[in-house]
Amino acid sequence: MSIQVITKSVFMNSMFSITVEYHAAKIGPTIEMKTNGEMNFFDVSTMKQEEYLYGTVTYIGLEPIHWGLAYVWDNLITRCEDCYVIDGTIANMTRIQTLSDAMAIVPNDNLSNAVTFMTCVDYFFGVVLNPISEYYGKFLIYAEAVEHWFDLNIVMRNMVPGHVPTAEIVNFAGPGILMTNLTIKSPVCKAYVISGPPNNSSTVLLDLANATVPYRFDRQYFSILNVDCEFECTLKQIREN
Repeated sequence: MSIQVITKSVFMNSMFSITVEYHAAKIGPTIEMKTNGEMNFFDVSTMKQEEYLYGTVTYIGLEPIHWGLAYVWDNLITRCEDCYVIDGTIANMTRIQTLSDAMAIVPNDNLSNAVTFMTCVDYFFGVVLNPISEYYGKFLIYAEAVEHWFDLNIVMRNMVPGHVPTAEIVNFAGPGILMTNLTIKSPVCKAYVISGPPNNSSTVLLDLANATVPYRFDRQYFSILNVDCEFECTLKQIREN
């Protein structure tokens, strides 16, 4: 390991001190990005082990990767100052950022075809990933996670002509998502629940204009496409005892 330090003192007699600390890290799996109608998602906190300070997971694909946090009620992970996002793999990285710095950059794109997440805490750290070609199209993608204790309230209105707001919904605990409420506020509603990420391989599961609630999805994930509609809905996690 080498560190280069460049100083620009006009007196050319600068003094500095560098301290390097090494901490044990559990290098987690490298996962290939799924294609077609399968959604890519992972809870990075599951890689954290007690005997290691850090845990990691790497995703690698055929093209650069867009990623987003799957938002939950408290979002504690956004306060982690020692969680990192690496552009690349552990062995071959082009950039490393704290999670908070990475979240400040919109969109969260990688320069390489891999992204590595590193955590030192046990907070839920759910990420959903898309190939860059899927993100840079007509779909405006963001991610949400359904939880056991808190309802997920979705409020959508398409205010960007020519684009389709898309909510990627994931139950990180396993299959089972329940839509308990649905209120359509526009006279015409073109909004759909599809089986996976917004691409040609996903199929329509539900037309919201004709939906009745409660409606149960025996799936771990789906996307809501809002082509032209104003609506609100509530989603809950289903856990089988």
